[in-house]
This record gives sequence, C-alpha cells and structure tokens, in this order.
Amino acid sequence: MLMMSTDPGGGRHFGQLYYRYFHQPSLSWWCGVNGNLMGNAVVIFKASKILNKPSYRALAMRQLDWVLGENPFDASCISGVGYNHPSVFRASEFSPPTPVIDGGAFSGPGDSQTICPT
Repeated sequence: MLMMSTDPGGGRHFGQLYYRYFHQPSLSWWCGVNGNLMGNAVVIFKASKILNKPSYRALAMRQLDWVLGENPFDASCISGVGYNHPSVFRASEFSPPTPVIDGGAFSGPGDSQTICPT
C-alpha cells in the first residue's frame, strides 16, 4: 500500500486510506467518472449473485444512484431521465453533430478548484 504524507482526499478518510469524488485538479487531464461507476456497479452486482451477498447489490445500486442524480449536484447524468442535466458538449468533429439521445450517459462531473476544493 502506498502511504502518502499529504491528504489527497480533501479530508475524506476511510480507515488509513483516502477517497475523492473526482479526479485530482492537479492532473493535466480529467473527465467524469460515470463510466467507471457504472462498470463497477456491474461487477459488484455480479459478485452479489455469485457470492450471495445482498449487501453488494445495495452497493451496486448506490453507484447507479450517483449517476442518476444522488450526487452533490443533484444532477442526473442520463439524458431524458431526472433533472438538472449538465450542458451537452457539442464537438465540431462531426457534421452533422451527434444528436442527444434519451438514455445516453454523460461522462459526469470532473474536478476543478471550483467544484471540489481541496
């Protein structure tokens, strides 16, 4: 285990470990974590069935709840589902641009000093 002398979690501890809601703002790149959360939810849900652990199913649901709006921004990241949707990024690489499709998942909130101060 890598032990750090600073607090990369911004005061969020889990035992001797730290956690963040978003990537660190000091990174030169970042994007939202919704894809990671939904992938983790699938694996945790399958583990709940294999190991017969209902508590894992609840944890998987919490991952999906975040994407559906149970987050600090109270924003659903699935187009056409919920409310407070983030603005759609319109790239100029495609002409005509890809339409917004109901059920499409946004990449989710990233991190900056204004969103997640540390």
